[in-house]
Amino acid sequence: MLCRDDDRTPLDELRRQLHADPLRSFKPHVTLLYDRKVISQQELAPVGWNVAEVLLIRSLIGHARHEVLARYPLA
Repeated sequence: MLCRDDDRTPLDELRRQLHADPLRSFKPHVTLLYDRKVISQQELAPVGWNVAEVLLIRSLIGHARHEVLARYPLA
């Protein structure tokens, strides 16, 4: 899992605008692999990629499923 713990203010504001549950835990991240192997936390060089669209996804916790609720193409 790749994540940042520093300035989350823009993401927290987006969650507020979407009326997301403020009491629910939220950690912005990118999951690269599910595995039982534990690796210690370490610093990495910044990662970048091209983005064509943004998806609003509902994660069905405990069911290992995700539902795409909306797609927003980027011009």
